Amino acid sequence: MKELFREDRVFSSEANQNVDAALELLAHLEGSSPPAAVAGGWAAIEGLLADPNDRALAADNLATLVTCSFPRAELTALSYRAQRKHPDSTQELQGVNVNRERSRLVARMILEGRMPQLPSLADQAAVARLSKLLGNPGPELQTIRDSIGDAFHRLYRQRNLILHGARLDSVALTASLRTVSKLAGAGMDRITHGHYVSS
Repeated sequence: MKELFREDRVFSSEANQNVDAALELLAHLEGSSPPAAVAGGWAAIEGLLADPNDRALAADNLATLVTCSFPRAELTALSYRAQRKHPDSTQELQGVNVNRERSRLVARMILEGRMPQLPSLADQAAVARLSKLLGNPGPELQTIRDSIGDAFHRLYRQRNLILHGARLDSVALTASLRTVSKLAGAGMDRITHGHYVSS
């Protein structure tokens, strides 16, 4: 949870108890057995984002939240790597410390074809993804949201198999966790930001 460190909230006597409990449950996604990780991870998501009449809706709610934060996160990371590798061609980023503004500047560089070539293939792929997204944001964001939502719905189905079907040996458990743990962490980071910074 990077947000907790950024906002100096690793410990706070004023912490929101629901968020605090969800963070404890979410910790199982990375450090427990697959059945405990799936059950605890989904409980964290459901506890904060579910509609009492439709528990599965939490998957869609978290997918939307992660999708909304995805472009800014990728643009911000690219801004720092581009500035480090190509300081001469990214001078407009110098002295800009607000991530939203850095993201806006990098988005403009990508749209205008001024983004310098980065050596990492992962960074080149990120630039290609963002170029496609910035050129057609509505459909591209919907595609991303659908893919993330599918991952969270798989987690929900695995949780149901464990808690309602007593299936602790599903072959899909580990694969589901590998797909969803970072996404859930990113979503929880945004929820934490909303509770501790915007309140």
